[in-house]
Amino acid sequence: MSNDVAGFKFKYIDILKEDISKVDIGKTVGKPVETVPKIFIDQAHIGGFKEFEAYAKDNLGLYSIKHSV
Repeated sequence: MSNDVAGFKFKYIDILKEDISKVDIGKTVGKPVETVPKIFIDQAHIGGFKEFEAYAKDNLGLYSIKHSV
């Protein structure tokens, strides 16, 4: 599934439907995979959500607005 959210294009891959295992993903990223999601940008492995959030703050201008509670 490909999407575009607020100008940010992404492709979601359902690893169950695509029959992709964590071992398969581990071969791609070069280390064992314990959790998903695994996020790639332009074929480069970024990491999981926390790593993507840090990358997005530093490089994409996402998550930069703080909301008061």
